[in-house]
Amino acid sequence: MSAFGRTDDFGLVGLAILVLRHRRWIVGIALVAAILEGLLVFMTPRTYTSVSSFMTESRRLPSNISGIAAQLGITSPSPDGPQSPAFYADLVHSRRILDDLAGSSFDRVAGGRTVSVPLPDLLRIPRVSPKLRLDATTRTLRKLVTSEVVQRTGVVVVSVAADDADLARMINQRILDLLNEFNLVNRQSQAGAERKFTEQRLAEVRSDLRVAEDRLQDFLQRNVNDFARSPSLSFEHQRLTRDVALQTQLFTALAQSFEQAKIEEVRDTPVISIVEPATAPATPNPRGLIGKSLLAFLVALTLTIFFLLIRDLFLSSSRNREDVSLELATLKRDALEDLRRPISAFGRRSAGTRRS
Repeated sequence: MSAFGRTDDFGLVGLAILVLRHRRWIVGIALVAAILEGLLVFMTPRTYTSVSSFMTESRRLPSNISGIAAQLGITSPSPDGPQSPAFYADLVHSRRILDDLAGSSFDRVAGGRTVSVPLPDLLRIPRVSPKLRLDATTRTLRKLVTSEVVQRTGVVVVSVAADDADLARMINQRILDLLNEFNLVNRQSQAGAERKFTEQRLAEVRSDLRVAEDRLQDFLQRNVNDFARSPSLSFEHQRLTRDVALQTQLFTALAQSFEQAKIEEVRDTPVISIVEPATAPATPNPRGLIGKSLLAFLVALTLTIFFLLIRDLFLSSSRNREDVSLELATLKRDALEDLRRPISAFGRRSAGTRRS
């Protein structure tokens, strides 16, 4: 007989009757779901997370290159633009880094000797075609590797989770190495392009400087003592001197930039500063056994009540208010009895169940 037999029975009273009548089923199903979830979590392999952090160093532009670009009407890019902390955080998850990481091998001790084992084998990726295996390894790494930027300090934090503490550390360290290699290649290639540009401009400015010097020399040879007494000749002398000074300034700045670019092109020092090195974690990650079991209990509880509510609506029949009140009182008494004796509660049948 349904708890919702009449329209005026709908509401909290009907819901209370439904829950109390089927309380053992509801609690029993929820407990089974929580136990199964707990067993599933307990049987899941423990994972370890290795954490490292670093700060980015802005690549120095060759000295005076910005001023030269401004004099030539060229807007030079900001050195911090493409190399911001957010750029490095996204770079960790790029195909450029993850593909190189997936193709890496790591030293492991097996049988008393050190052997080099490919990362797909360490991650237990199925042996399929090389391309598919590389793609599967990359997808797995996207799940294991996380990165974030500490907004207050600009520090980039890289975390790697694995079922082995030492493997997590080695993967994390390899990521830092790949980031540094990428930056070195990128910086050297940009420095090479700047060296070619400044070398070309240096040759052009050297030629312009020689022309300006020849003009001033020719003027002085033709007007050794006369230009000091002539306003027009004095003005011409100042103009020619100013041209030589400007070309000299440009030549000096370009020469300095050219030498700086040559140094940057072959420079192989790290361009990221390690704040926290990658280390092997001493303790595994918490499984969250209690939280996940409690969540499973609540979800199963809610779904069971919802299912019984729908079923009860389809099996509804007419009842008067006295029957509803009497059943509610009886169910309350049985529920209190179950709370006093929870072990034997599932072996008894409630009055509400016998009347159904």
